Amino acid sequence: MRKPPPINPRRWLTGYSMAVLLTFALGASVLVVSSGALLSLLAASISSFAGATTTAFFMPYGDESLPLGGTTSIDIDINTKIPINALGATISFPKGALEIVSISKEKSFFDLWTEDTTIAEDTGEIRFSGGTTKRGGVMGTGTVLTLTVRAKTSGSAQLLFKNVQVYPYNDTGKAVDTQTRPITYTIEEAKPAVSGGGTAAMGPPPPSAAPNPDLNGDGNVNLLDLSILMYKMLGSYNPRYDLNSNGSVGLDDLSILLSKM
Repeated sequence: MRKPPPINPRRWLTGYSMAVLLTFALGASVLVVSSGALLSLLAASISSFAGATTTAFFMPYGDESLPLGGTTSIDIDINTKIPINALGATISFPKGALEIVSISKEKSFFDLWTEDTTIAEDTGEIRFSGGTTKRGGVMGTGTVLTLTVRAKTSGSAQLLFKNVQVYPYNDTGKAVDTQTRPITYTIEEAKPAVSGGGTAAMGPPPPSAAPNPDLNGDGNVNLLDLSILMYKMLGSYNPRYDLNSNGSVGLDDLSILLSKM
């Protein structure tokens, strides 16, 4: 009986290595395709939640809580994806819970006001309208007004937009689709801190700061924070995850987080 030829270890190893490499290559191809499909799906989902052409929102100085009798400032901001040159709106506030201390136009991109900004204390409304004479209009994120408010009673106090009209920089005279986001403050009775037999005086509200990309607070910016942000991109707006404070949570915030990893 003829004996089978001896196995050549070198040939066997070479064949095995080629099989492993082929399998790895196929797996990598599947992974690339799957990743591409996942990114496409994510982009499509984000696009579907991208919302309107413009967004009007409130940007608080500090967090959304106030001690009774305390004051804070709030920017009225707008984010637009197209050039605009005029805007008019009414803001509703709870007259029993909040007092409008002052309105500042110092940071406003408006340089032309079509009517004086008015505060209707009896109905709890602020009305304003104006625009910019800048050639080409304005685009991106900008401030219209800055409010300073004082807490009058404990509880919940919400400010929201009414009758917002934003006009593009063209000759159509037709307002663009605009979404708005309210802001709600929690007002609590102040707990005075006693030191040396006296009550510590309350200082001014802290300045606004960009949210920390360490979303889970573990001291590191990593894949866990990335996962949290991707989930929040598809949900309702929360300024905690708006890393560039432009009124939306999207790919720009994802880019910021990735740069911190």
